[in-house]
Order: sequence, then structure tokens, then C-alpha cells
Amino acid sequence: MRAILGDSLAVLFGSIPAVFYLLFQDGLPEGQSLGKKGVNSRVINASSGRPCGFGESFVRNISLLILTWVDWIFIFGERRQRLGDKLANTVVVKTN
Repeated sequence: MRAILGDSLAVLFGSIPAVFYLLFQDGLPEGQSLGKKGVNSRVINASSGRPCGFGESFVRNISLLILTWVDWIFIFGERRQRLGDKLANTVVVKTN
């Protein structure tokens, strides 16, 4: 019984930071998650060109958690934006 409880707590406390990072990763400095830094891209506000903030990151990524693969269908549109990008008014761009 103790082992099951311990394993459950480990999963819970491991999952919380992972979900938090998933939701807010694009609000890190310059709109770059760790992965986006690695592939030289970042998320910006489509209107102002400023880097994505934490609020925009939450909006663009919560749709990914809720709608999963359906969210990705939208990348075939004119601006190649996921549904989350459309909702948050963001776009992913390449960096130098």
C-alpha cells in the first residue's frame, strides 16, 4: 500500500511541473522554449512583433492540451498557425 501511494505521489509531483512547463514554455525570454532555442525559432505576437508572454503562451498551449491533434490541423492554413496561435494572436518565426 505504501509503495502504491509513494508511486502515485511521485507521478503527481512529476506531472505538475511538466504541465506547467507545457503551458508557459513560450513565455520564456524572447518567446523561446528550450526546444525552440534548439531549432532557432520563437513565438511572437502577430500584431506587435513582441515576444510571446506567459498569458499568450497559456492561451496557445491550453488548446493543445484540450484538442490535441485537432489543434494541429490548422497549420495547413495561409499563415500556418495552429488553432492555439489563432486564439492567442501569435505566430512562430525563425530566428537568426
